[in-house]
Amino acid sequence: MGQSLSLPGFARAKGAKVVNLLTIDAKGLQCLLERGEITSLDLVRRYLAQIQQHDGKLHAMIKVTPSDILEETAKSLDRERAAGRLRGPLHGIPIIIKVGGPGNDPAPVTLLISSGQH
Repeated sequence: MGQSLSLPGFARAKGAKVVNLLTIDAKGLQCLLERGEITSLDLVRRYLAQIQQHDGKLHAMIKVTPSDILEETAKSLDRERAAGRLRGPLHGIPIIIKVGGPGNDPAPVTLLISSGQH
């Protein structure tokens, strides 16, 4: 752990974790999660803050799951990670699913959520 790792979108500011959510990729986030330098709960809170800050102007989000549900899910995923149980390479990384536009069928998204593949 003593070796410094350079990841796009990640920097340290006086010991604090600074993640540029616009430039870091899933591989970089997974590395930070594996090293314990950030948690899924941290990520959820940071992404929600970005949505709150910018969506009033961008209107990019149709629906956002309530923060208490997202935070509880993130805490659960952090506990699983701490216990060494990972569901896959995106374990604990928040995702947004883009629906192409009016008239698109959201059924695949609904199926993913109902099947637990989220």
